[in-house]
Amino acid sequence: MRGQQILGSYRDAFRRLRAAGIKVYITPVTPRPGRTGQNNRDRRTVGTFVSTWNNCAGTCDGVLPFGQVLRDPVKPNSSHPPYDTGDGVHVDIAGQRALADVVSLPMPASASASASASR
Repeated sequence: MRGQQILGSYRDAFRRLRAAGIKVYITPVTPRPGRTGQNNRDRRTVGTFVSTWNNCAGTCDGVLPFGQVLRDPVKPNSSHPPYDTGDGVHVDIAGQRALADVVSLPMPASASASASASR
């Protein structure tokens, strides 16, 4: 699937979720080693959209910086070694904790409350 197709899917899903009163938080694509040039261009297209105005150009409620948390500062297309399970893609428990630390507890609580109130 190409970058623009992914963006079309995102916009449609975000629109439907928000119309149902569900807040949408998204993360930019996380590091992945060994991708093709086209795949990296598509990932860049999606990443740029996600980071536009820090709210997907107004289509989502916020962006969580998971890519920044997981990225290896020496090899930016790979996961940071202390978080890597060994395949360069999936994170271990320490990586999952680092991601959880980024999420503000009021954020999911307010999203849950908004969804419940709209039902």
